[in-house]
Amino acid sequence: MSNEYSSGMMATGDKFFRMIDACVEAQLVGGVGSACIPALIGPPGIGKTQKLTVGYREWKQMNGSRRLGKSTCTVHIHTVILSQNDSVDIGGAWAPDFDKGTLRHLITKDILGEIEGVDADIIIVLFDELGNANPATLAAIQSAFEDGEIRGNKKAANCVYAVATNRPEDGCNAVRLPRSLVEGRLVSIPMDVDYNEWLEWAKSSDIDVRVIAPIEWQPELLYQYDPKSKTVNGSPRGWEKLSNILGQVHDDDHEILDVLAPGCIGEGNWIKIRGFWEHSESLPLYEEILADPEGATVPGGGKRAGEGPSGQYAVATNIAYQLRYLKKHGEGVDRDTGKALITYIDRLEPEIAAFGARMCLIAHPEFSENEGYGAFKVKHKDLMVRKA
Repeated sequence: MSNEYSSGMMATGDKFFRMIDACVEAQLVGGVGSACIPALIGPPGIGKTQKLTVGYREWKQMNGSRRLGKSTCTVHIHTVILSQNDSVDIGGAWAPDFDKGTLRHLITKDILGEIEGVDADIIIVLFDELGNANPATLAAIQSAFEDGEIRGNKKAANCVYAVATNRPEDGCNAVRLPRSLVEGRLVSIPMDVDYNEWLEWAKSSDIDVRVIAPIEWQPELLYQYDPKSKTVNGSPRGWEKLSNILGQVHDDDHEILDVLAPGCIGEGNWIKIRGFWEHSESLPLYEEILADPEGATVPGGGKRAGEGPSGQYAVATNIAYQLRYLKKHGEGVDRDTGKALITYIDRLEPEIAAFGARMCLIAHPEFSENEGYGAFKVKHKDLMVRKA
């Protein structure tokens, strides 16, 4: 994944944690060049903060610290969420000293590793949403990173820093970070969604099987972030929220889920998922459709969202996904494949069939290069013409 802060490389799993750890251990050494601040950079909803505050924290506690000479260690993470407003936690504040008639500068020492009630081998201060901070706050943070102090107050020797931020192109109000930070103090670590890693995590973290199953069936559902969208997008964070809600709602309480689920993963994804749940036994695989387009199972009909048509919508969407995958990897659609797909799609309810054919054509133009598509287009000519 390429962005202005990185070379486009991405690491996952143990390798990812070792990358962060190299930066943490370098800070513990101290001295010149010790401002090796790991910066987790990527789009929203992918678990940047969680991978540090939960994943790396647990990894570090088990693996210990070379610099501290400990095979295991305790780690406390203190998170500071930044915004356009001045942060008293970072820059401190001036207060009048009425007895002396002067101003005194007061500072919160949490970000220097002096946190009341906390006794840990390593204190990690995470500056979250770094790209949303105003220039004054960024300047104070840069000073803390470079000098390890704020207004003469030195940070504790076991205190290290990390940051997480979205990118300007993500549409989350993040601005382009100063080059003096990016190139002088931060070590950029690009992040994106890794389907296999998420799936392994989900299965070991009690994520509801009703969430895992449709994502296994159509991996594209895991993350569909569009910075221009004004509605909720599907993301790992959203699917985890849906899983948590499913654990508190009765399976048949669709009136509740019809309101809450779209707020987690978006209306479109909810329609697909509900259709998948109610027709999971009847949804054919892409390979089954190619092998027997006239005999592969078609989800039944129904009038309620989430019944038959939604199951059919889910199948049509999955076919289009497979075609997009072929196009992305430079593979064509031969005539036999195209004919098999349009033969199956023609068995769906007319409106879903026409919609599915349009999606497939957008996904891969070669989908229409067969005699079956021409006949389909004539048969559904009234539905195939989009209304203005």
